[in-house]
Amino acid sequence: MNECIRKKPKINKKKIAVILLVFFVIGTLMAIALPGYLPYRPETYCHRVESDALHIKAAIADYFSDPTHADLNIKPEDLGDMDNIINPWTLKVYEDNIFIQVVDSNKKCPDEYQKLYQKWHSGVYTLKVLD
Repeated sequence: MNECIRKKPKINKKKIAVILLVFFVIGTLMAIALPGYLPYRPETYCHRVESDALHIKAAIADYFSDPTHADLNIKPEDLGDMDNIINPWTLKVYEDNIFIQVVDSNKKCPDEYQKLYQKWHSGVYTLKVLD
């Protein structure tokens, strides 16, 4: 009578110890890194608004690179495709300058950040085109 005897697989304690050590090291590094990273995350919303304003400013520069566009009477429709702009924006045209106003539509840009920079006012970033 040949009976198959099922053997229990041997547990390699060294492999388990190495795996646990790797998880411990990764967990420790995450515990150190995440608290340092999280305070900067809300500022990314501010940077996105500022980036949108700079893209609009570049589009205005491109518009005025055409010699037929000499006066400051410019409208948002004149700038062409602006699909990469996420936040709502407006142009304020005056006799001597153009101002771009971009609204923080997420309302996630911290007030502390906005107080540090003069171009921010109550969730609106204002960029002067002609410096």
